[in-house]
Amino acid sequence: MLKSHTLTKEHLVFFLALSLFANILPAQQKFLFMNGSEGEYNITDSTGTKIKVEYKIGENTKTTEFDKEDIFSITYPNNQEVVLYRQDSLSQENYLDVNDMRAYIAGEKDALKNYHSPFSTISSAAIG
Repeated sequence: MLKSHTLTKEHLVFFLALSLFANILPAQQKFLFMNGSEGEYNITDSTGTKIKVEYKIGENTKTTEFDKEDIFSITYPNNQEVVLYRQDSLSQENYLDVNDMRAYIAGEKDALKNYHSPFSTISSAAIG
């Protein structure tokens, strides 16, 4: 026999509080940096040449800012990616097109994840 569920006042208050709490917490954007590292941040200001962000460490909220030129792309919660990188054929740094730079950053990310050189680290610490 199926039990009938009724919406009580407590349920209504709980769902109302939950929906309000969900609207207060902003969704985080995923940043892909030019060096291959990634992070999730909440953008607070993006005017000028810097992007100011907030992020949580435990219960604490920290703020910092990044130069826009250090960020390759930002992916929003709806999976829309905004690429900040711009090709400049006259530049020494930004001469690759977007697809080539994406491949380069994938290599940087791979290197960050997989390359470790314990012998070099230990020998350099021992030598000096």
